[in-house]
Amino acid sequence: MFRRVNEGIILIILVFLFWSCAKKVEPPSVVIWTGMVNQSEIEMLRGLAKEFRDSTGVEVKVFTVPFSDLQNKFQIAAPTGQGPDIITGPQDWIGIFGAANLILPLPEGFLTSEEERDFLPLSLAGMSYEGKRDGLPLTVEAIAIIYNKNLLPTLPSTMEELLKEAVSLTDKEKGKFGFLFDITNFYYCYPFFSARGAYAFGYDKEKGYIPEDLGLCGPQAVEAATLLYDLMSGKYKLIPLGTNYDSMQSEFMGEKVAMIINGPWAVGDYKKAGINYGVMPFPPFKDGKYPHPLVGVLGVMVNKKAKHINEALKFVKFMNSLENQLKIYKALQRIPARRSAWQDPAIANDPDMQAFIKSAELGEPMPNIPVMSCIWQPMAEELTLIVKGQVPPDEGINIACRRMKAAIERLLR
Repeated sequence: MFRRVNEGIILIILVFLFWSCAKKVEPPSVVIWTGMVNQSEIEMLRGLAKEFRDSTGVEVKVFTVPFSDLQNKFQIAAPTGQGPDIITGPQDWIGIFGAANLILPLPEGFLTSEEERDFLPLSLAGMSYEGKRDGLPLTVEAIAIIYNKNLLPTLPSTMEELLKEAVSLTDKEKGKFGFLFDITNFYYCYPFFSARGAYAFGYDKEKGYIPEDLGLCGPQAVEAATLLYDLMSGKYKLIPLGTNYDSMQSEFMGEKVAMIINGPWAVGDYKKAGINYGVMPFPPFKDGKYPHPLVGVLGVMVNKKAKHINEALKFVKFMNSLENQLKIYKALQRIPARRSAWQDPAIANDPDMQAFIKSAELGEPMPNIPVMSCIWQPMAEELTLIVKGQVPPDEGINIACRRMKAAIERLLR
């Protein structure tokens, strides 16, 4: 009897072991947080996730987070291991996340030498921090001159010609303007500073950006600020007081302004409104110096405490295949980071995108170090006083520099 009981127990154990071995092992899943919220963007991401699952068996779960909340939410969740495996975001998060040790530097050899050469160099620079590549770029974007073809039949070849033409087209009493842009927003003003030789921060190929090397404090910056004063209150008087991004958009949509400064995110509205517009990169000044816009990079980063790092890295690589770069371009209407994608007919035959590409190639990567946050407000506030004629350009720049240096020093302590 005992023998039969023992045999029964053994049989039960064997059945249990067989069932355990036969039980399907669930593959790991990767979680991605993104600030992309437009339907076309989300459909594109979920489509990539499905293709990746079908080819690898690894599920990718896409969660949308309002862009305004995404950075802070990741900074809170990532250190505790509760964050996503992957996050998408702009290059200026790289320095913040990198300094906090929240994101994983891509392993050596992650890109082949051929792939490395295919990426627009400044896009890779934008996703690097202190000599480490902390993310992989998906798209780049840069501002350019957008013009109304009905009002500007002949394109200027220099900035001086552009300003001369703008003066001839301006009649404020009739509500007509030759050239408008958000003149107190340093992002839109930066091309004028860079054309005079000013810069945000110095850069070292090995160490990255140098926080102590603030390039907005010399005579070059004063020269740029003087030109901006001339555009509103001085020599040219092109831009009315109170002009900001929204008022510029309204005037352009109403076909009351010939030229503006804007980015690729705006052209969809112009198409819907039936505006006969064109895009051109910033022309050089007569001295041959080009305005260099700041180039933004949208990239993808891996959480250092990701639950499935290997699978996350594979999906990051998958997102940046040539085929998928084109899918991302079609959904976001942004310049692909890989230059080989530019040869696709959808991009090669798009005059808008070609102009924005040329502008980006002439541009400078937006510094991604944390102290870049010390630049925007002091420059905006002092530029407001300068262009209104309330403070001389040299005094305004000196005040802005003292404020920026003090803020940088506090942040570096």
